[in-house]
Amino acid sequence: GSDVGGRLNAVLHCNRAACFMALDQADKAVTECTAALRIHPRYMKALVRRARAYTKLKRNEEAIADYKQWFNLMDQYKADPESAHVHVSPLLFEGPHEVNQQKVKETRNALAELENLKKEEEVRARRRAAFNERTKHHGHAYGRAQQQRENFYSSSSRRWDPFNGSSPKTKSAGSNGHGHRS
Repeated sequence: GSDVGGRLNAVLHCNRAACFMALDQADKAVTECTAALRIHPRYMKALVRRARAYTKLKRNEEAIADYKQWFNLMDQYKADPESAHVHVSPLLFEGPHEVNQQKVKETRNALAELENLKKEEEVRARRRAAFNERTKHHGHAYGRAQQQRENFYSSSSRRWDPFNGSSPKTKSAGSNGHGHRS
């Protein structure tokens, strides 16, 4: 029926997403997976594929959300194996009942990696905030000292310049380029 046609379109969008990932066009892959998920919100392959595309785009929050949604679908199926018919049409879709342990392990590892990355980013952000707070309270002492050094060394009156501002390779009037007058 028309439902099968809709589901077929979801598969086609997901296949286009795979092509875009192979072409390193993750942004277009996200668009295609989103189109597939609009047609069939529980399309597990589209969820994982979009999560991978988000990861390539460094949109980690969205990737984590898609991976978690994928695991939610798996958990729903484990709780009620009869719910598989709600998730899939046996003809067209990879459903929770067809996901092997290797796929579960790979997906769990991808999610764990992203969550660790997110934690590391949060730690770095806290450290930056603490550093900025310290420098604000100490009147930017380091910044002021650095600025004074830069001013001292860039000041032409203090810089030692044996060529008085001209390059040794530049001929001055009356010079033959070897330091001797012609």
